[in-house]
Amino acid sequence: MREFTLLRANVDREAYMTAGNLLTQFFVKHGGRIALSVPIGFLGGVVCGSMVLSLCGLAGRSGTTGTEYFGYWSFGIAFLGAMHGGPLGAILGPLGYLAVVREIGFRAAVIPADILT
Repeated sequence: MREFTLLRANVDREAYMTAGNLLTQFFVKHGGRIALSVPIGFLGGVVCGSMVLSLCGLAGRSGTTGTEYFGYWSFGIAFLGAMHGGPLGAILGPLGYLAVVREIGFRAAVIPADILT
């Protein structure tokens, strides 16, 4: 076994190359799916954010100006929810893919996510 110096540390060449190959194989296999989960997460965040804030507005609990009442709704509330939900979904979409979706599949992950939202 030959050893070489990498940043002043002796590293086993075969172990280093194996770890590099595993990481490369992971990104080749899942890289496209991770990249695709960003716009899907963004769109999901837009929909969920606007729905949640719209429902709060309809219940009279949006907390915007204090002038709302039961049944109050405006496009501005939905737009504000979309602007907050979109970036949050774009960040959490790939994290959710890496943590859960790649293990159990997209169809099995969508139903509990919709119910819990």
